[in-house]
Amino acid sequence: MKQTISLFSIFAAMLIACSVQQDSASEVEKIMTEYKTWVRLTPEPRNISPHLWGLCRLPTPEEQAFLESQHANRYLNIYANNIGAEVAKGEGERIFPDGSAIVKEKLLTLEGNSAEAVAMMIKRGKGFNPAGDDWEYVYWEKNGKLTRGPQQLENCQSCHLNTRETDSVFWPEGLKP
Repeated sequence: MKQTISLFSIFAAMLIACSVQQDSASEVEKIMTEYKTWVRLTPEPRNISPHLWGLCRLPTPEEQAFLESQHANRYLNIYANNIGAEVAKGEGERIFPDGSAIVKEKLLTLEGNSAEAVAMMIKRGKGFNPAGDDWEYVYWEKNGKLTRGPQQLENCQSCHLNTRETDSVFWPEGLKP
């Protein structure tokens, strides 16, 4: 009897895990098809260097000075879903609720509307990622490669942990708390 219950528990846990992963995959697909209809937090594409383009944050004032030089030649747009945009445009302490999503769309040029890559932050429930303020990080590349899970978490979170005082979010100029 104990063995039957134990096997049943393992099977049930596997079904739940598969279901959560499937739900999460559907959510990422939905974000990829809808994010351009969300609130755009950058009024126009930001011109940034190839190095900074690879990062998932906006430049500091010192980096911005470099970006205005002839060496800068990449662009990005920042979008947030309605829940996230409400917090981003709010006043005072800004802690994002579960379900908030922020997208950084990476462009090679101002011509065309095709992203080379899309970086996503999705706020999950308490306990999802306590070390990283419960954010999930997902990265999509134009070739269709989607990176998520521990590898992406480590890559993105290593920078975002420097902004824990703002819920691990880098703020665009004009929206800084």
